[in-house]
Amino acid sequence: MKSFLLLRVLWRLVGAVLFCWFVGSVVSFLSGALFILPIPWNLPLPWSGFNDFVETSDGRVFVSLRGYNHVLCYDRDGKFLATHRFPFHAYVTRLAAGRDGLVYCRSQHKVHAYSSDWELHSVAVADTHGMRAWELDRDTGRPIDAPHRLDDVPPDRPLGPGDPLFGKDTSREVFHCADGSTLRRVGNGLERVSPEGEVVATYGTSWLLRPFVFPWPASVAWWGFFLFVLLRGCFSKRKPPAPAAIQEVSPAA
Repeated sequence: MKSFLLLRVLWRLVGAVLFCWFVGSVVSFLSGALFILPIPWNLPLPWSGFNDFVETSDGRVFVSLRGYNHVLCYDRDGKFLATHRFPFHAYVTRLAAGRDGLVYCRSQHKVHAYSSDWELHSVAVADTHGMRAWELDRDTGRPIDAPHRLDDVPPDRPLGPGDPLFGKDTSREVFHCADGSTLRRVGNGLERVSPEGEVVATYGTSWLLRPFVFPWPASVAWWGFFLFVLLRGCFSKRKPPAPAAIQEVSPAA
């Protein structure tokens, strides 16, 4: 009897955990549309849609999250510093870092340049819409439209005048920092590797938000919750009916 009650309690506990996880994942998924609005937010976010990453010359690491249209900022030791919005209606596809300390964000036919404190420095606009290739002008060092460099892959390091800024889209796997260390993608996170090959810092979703990262592991909550409901329905149908109570009838006087 005790074992039956224990299994029943565990079953309900599993159901409660899956339900809370499922609700949290739904809220996390829908909040991606909410964060498009210009609302203040300076807290960490799940690394859903982890897209690109760079480091500025002063040691700030920027991580692009396409799922929220935000960028997260960390220091060299992996400490979270701030969350910043991309421009309204700007669907940022790539990041780049300049030797001048600026962060460049490509969005269709525009390039927004920010300081490491995320103050807008300039906006370069191409004459035609669509995904464009860009380079840093050899004379001014500013972004200019460069259609002849569309097939060029920009180097994974801080860029200077004459370098291709944005071109062919490829998934960035490493970024060679100004201090000689290297940022490398590991799963849905980053590691900083020293010139000697030692991992000295890690970057990723905080453990409190990790269950709500899409597509993994947040998708587990969706399938797990519906599977739990299905199994519960099956077990309820197989449950034998309770025996009918027998009512004693006293003999007629």
